[in-house]
Amino acid sequence: MPRTISIDELRDVRPLFLLRQALHALGTTPRDTRPGDVERIEAFWAFEASDQCSGGFVLGLIDGRRAYLDVWVELAENEGADPAKVDIEFTALAENQKYPRFPSTSDPPGGWRHDVDMLNDSLRR
Repeated sequence: MPRTISIDELRDVRPLFLLRQALHALGTTPRDTRPGDVERIEAFWAFEASDQCSGGFVLGLIDGRRAYLDVWVELAENEGADPAKVDIEFTALAENQKYPRFPSTSDPPGGWRHDVDMLNDSLRR
């Protein structure tokens, strides 16, 4: 019998899903930064709708730089299938810039989260 996931567990699983999708997409694009260059997640936000989810991650890179990785995932119609589409944006952050700049002061949706232990644990695996 399948186990039911609580709302609190889903809240923790979705950012991990988004991070994995974002890092996979980062690894398939021609950029100077690769998934293995990410040393830690400093902060993140995540948002979910019925057919898509999105999030953003402030990254600390192994060379001391910092960056922001934004991801948008269009979910597949069949639960458990690979996402229909994944788009990312990767932006370097200035040395004294804590977060990326958003066009609205109400962004990011839901605000920044700093409970990053589970995300950082997944980077080490």
